Amino acid sequence: MVAAATCESECELYLCVCYVAPRSSTVNADSCPYDTLQLDIVEAQNAGGCIVVCGDMNARTAELDDYIRLADLQDYLDVPDEGAYLNAYIPKRSNCDKSPPGSGTWSCELLELCRSTELLIANGRTLGDVKGEYTFTSPRGQSTIDYFIVSAEHLSSVADMKVMRDAQYCNRSCDVPHDGQKSDHFPLQLDLACTISTNSNNACSSPSQPSTCPQFKYVESQADAYQQCLTAELLMHLVPLLTGTVDVDTVAILVTCMTKAAQQTLNH
Repeated sequence: MVAAATCESECELYLCVCYVAPRSSTVNADSCPYDTLQLDIVEAQNAGGCIVVCGDMNARTAELDDYIRLADLQDYLDVPDEGAYLNAYIPKRSNCDKSPPGSGTWSCELLELCRSTELLIANGRTLGDVKGEYTFTSPRGQSTIDYFIVSAEHLSSVADMKVMRDAQYCNRSCDVPHDGQKSDHFPLQLDLACTISTNSNNACSSPSQPSTCPQFKYVESQADAYQQCLTAELLMHLVPLLTGTVDVDTVAILVTCMTKAAQQTLNH
C-alpha cells in the first residue's frame, strides 16, 4: 500500500497495485489471495483512507452486482426505494465481457471482496469506458480481467477511466498470437480528482495550490527511450526500494526516477 495523495475529501489515498495469479496456479495452493488483499484493504480503511485497487485480478465478473442490493436487506431493515437510491449513488456498470463467471476465475471472490469492503469497480462506469471494454486479448478470445476498484464513497473523485486499446505495445487483435514482445493486456488509465501531498508528514495540500511538479508532453515515439532511462534510474535505487518501508521517502525516490527519465527523453 502506498499513501501519497489526498482526495477531494482530504483523506489519504491508498493505492494497491496487484497481480492475482490464475485460480489454477500452484501459487494459490495454500491460501486465497483475496483473503490477504481484504486484510490490507481493511487496515487502510481503518486508517480513514480512500482505496484504489488496480491490476490483473483474473476475474470475469460480467455485469454482476459488486454491491449489496437493498432488496436483499428488506427482511431485516426498513430500506428506501432501491431504484432512487441506485440512480443517485451507484452508476450502472457495463461490461463487454458477458460470459458468465465460471469456476476457472476469481469472479466470486472479487465480487465478494467489493461487497465486504464497500469498493466499486470503475470499469464500465465512466465516460471513457462506457461499454466496459475488454482488457485482455488472445487467440482464444477476449475478456475483461483487469480492473480499477475504488472506495464507494470516493467514486465521485474518479474523473475518468479508460482502457487504452490503441497502445502500440499491445496486441490489438485476438487473432494475433502473443509474440513475447507485446502485451496481451491493454493498459488502464484512471484520472482522479486529487492533490499530491509533498511534505514529510503527509499533510494535505490545499486544493487551490498549484502543482509544483514538472510537466512533460508524452511522445509515443520516445516510449522505448523513456522506458530504458527509467529502468536505469530504478536500478540505481534498487536496494533502498526493496529493503525500505513504503513511505513518503520511497515515493519520493520513485517520483525522482520518473522525473529524471522524462527530462532525458521527453519535452516539457
